[in-house]
Amino acid sequence: MKYDAEKEQEIFWDCFDEKLAEKGYPFGILHVKAGKVTPWATVNKNKSFVNTCIAIDFSVRSKTLRLNIYIRNNLSLFSVLEENKAEINAMIGVPVEWVQGSKNPNTRRIKYDIPLKIGDKDDYGRAIEKAIPIVERFIVVCRKYAEHEFFDY
Repeated sequence: MKYDAEKEQEIFWDCFDEKLAEKGYPFGILHVKAGKVTPWATVNKNKSFVNTCIAIDFSVRSKTLRLNIYIRNNLSLFSVLEENKAEINAMIGVPVEWVQGSKNPNTRRIKYDIPLKIGDKDDYGRAIEKAIPIVERFIVVCRKYAEHEFFDY
């Protein structure tokens, strides 16, 4: 079945906002750029498109929710994280992948993918429930290693 990606993004982010409210807003997300809903959100940032952030990506095409520590054009920061890979993996507590960007060779991610059933709001809720504690652990990692690089608030 073919889905309207923009409509699904709106449904998904509304669901994510509701779950964050239920949990007392453990972190903030921004998923709008120039007045339009985006397929990604940044965590605790004032801008939705930045070089260093925790990003949450909702992909209709690949049917995944990707949680990632995203770094572009700052390989020295990523090197610091790589030097502490074992500790960071333990802090996150789920099997993450450490990957280089396919489009930009100066992009790095520490990512965790959650499969989605596109068009199923209940499944969105399940995925978000699973994602929130992982994002919280990503926040702990980023605060420890480079708080001012990752967060505006």
